[in-house]
Amino acid sequence: MNQPFIPITIKSCIEGTSCTAVFLESPSKAFTIFIGSPEGEALNRAVLKDPLPRPMTHDLVGSLLMGFGISIQKAIVNQIVEGAFCAILILERVGSDGLRNEVHVDCRPSDAFVLSALHQFPLFVSQEVLDEVMDVKVEDFIQEENLTDLPKFPGLDIDEEKE
Repeated sequence: MNQPFIPITIKSCIEGTSCTAVFLESPSKAFTIFIGSPEGEALNRAVLKDPLPRPMTHDLVGSLLMGFGISIQKAIVNQIVEGAFCAILILERVGSDGLRNEVHVDCRPSDAFVLSALHQFPLFVSQEVLDEVMDVKVEDFIQEENLTDLPKFPGLDIDEEKE
C-alpha cells in the first residue's frame, strides 16, 4: 500500500427509486458511485445525523469495533472489478505492548461512506480508480436529469445554487 491515495469528500447524495447516486470529489476530479437504495437511506441518515430508534448494521459495526478498542483510520476506494467499485477499511488497534497493529478489511464503498459519516474518518481513492472514472459534477447531473427540490446536507460543503 505504498501508492499515493487521493482524498475525496462526499458532495451530495441523490436518492432514486432503485439506487442512490453518491457524488464524490477529489482535488482533480468529481465522480459518481451508485449504491443501493437501503444503503443510500443509511448514508443520508448518517450524514443528516438522523438515527433510528434501534441500531442498524453500521451502528453495530461501529460499536463492535469501539468495544474491542479498534479504530477506523480511513477508507480507500481502491479498485473497480467488473464494473463494481471496491474499497478497504484501514483499521488500527494498539496492542498491550503499545505497538500499533493495522488491518485492511475489504468492504463496499457504500459501507465505508456510511461508517465515515458516523465516525468521521477520511475517505480516499486510488489513482487507478480516479483514472478510470468520468468527471461528473453534481451540477451537471442535476441539470441533465432536470432535478429539483434536492435535500440539503449540512457539513458536506455542497455548493448552493446562486439566487
